[in-house]
Amino acid sequence: ALGDPSAELAWAEFHGFLEMARATVSSVSGTGLLVDVHGHSHSAGLVELGYRLSSSNLAQSDSALDADASLRTKTSMRSLAASTSLPLSTLLRGNGSLGALLEADGMPTVPSPG
Repeated sequence: ALGDPSAELAWAEFHGFLEMARATVSSVSGTGLLVDVHGHSHSAGLVELGYRLSSSNLAQSDSALDADASLRTKTSMRSLAASTSLPLSTLLRGNGSLGALLEADGMPTVPSPG
């Protein structure tokens, strides 16, 4: 916020809303998925799903991605990864992944099965 009172207020309200949403989902469903969606200013024209992994991590083959157990705890998908035996590569870019669902809806996405 760099000391800007309006920006500091927006930050506090945003994080207050996130906490309220987390508490609501937790009380209603027990578990949930919080997704951070924001724009990019490049001209690639695609949705980028970072998952708190580097581009070099995401560029690895499925077998290399799955072999590095530390990535399951590093990724923002760590709670989901801990709750399933599916390989990390399947969660990140398999046929049922978020990238696959977005692509099926006409939004070019990385990572995705395609």
